[in-house]
Amino acid sequence: ADLLGQTLNIRIDRYLAITPEHMKVAWNGMEPPRVNLTGMLEKNELKELGLGQDPVISLPVDAAYPFLQQLSQKGVTPVRFARIRGAVWDAALRQQLPNLAQNLFNGLRKASGSLLTDMTVTDMYTLQHTLDWLAKENAAVEAQVPPGRYDTASGRYEFGADSIAFAKGWFVAQEGNGPQEQALPPEPAPSLPPAQGAPAGALG
Repeated sequence: ADLLGQTLNIRIDRYLAITPEHMKVAWNGMEPPRVNLTGMLEKNELKELGLGQDPVISLPVDAAYPFLQQLSQKGVTPVRFARIRGAVWDAALRQQLPNLAQNLFNGLRKASGSLLTDMTVTDMYTLQHTLDWLAKENAAVEAQVPPGRYDTASGRYEFGADSIAFAKGWFVAQEGNGPQEQALPPEPAPSLPPAQGAPAGALG
């Protein structure tokens, strides 16, 4: 989080990471995302994956990581790979938005021992409230790949000035560089149930 914040000059207040092995626990029984790979993969690539007739794939979340790794091993370029990976999780969040406040919240609690995060129990309840607010407001879910240049020689995706401008449009700038104000949902209601255990935290 520190490296990303320094590189893009953005402020990351809260973060959450979970390993692929524990994603199924966190997803907590919600429906698998359905992703249309039309335009993301070439016809011959779809055919190799058995998707030549129907490019829409239903991916249980614990199968998403192996599927994406398979694409990487087949020679899909890093930029295309990033777009496909974004599309998978875009679909997962968008399609399950009404259920995230309860199901994902409870799933993260179940997987709390394997989370990499700086969030507190209070932050987790704020996350639940925010997800519920986003669902009621029919929030749009969108994934983007920051602009940049992929260097085939070094195998690195390099950021430029447009990358910094892109990041500042999505996040708050770091302190000392004119941080912007962000609109926040209403404060959580005081009647939240007490925590059953101690989850480690989540993303902001």
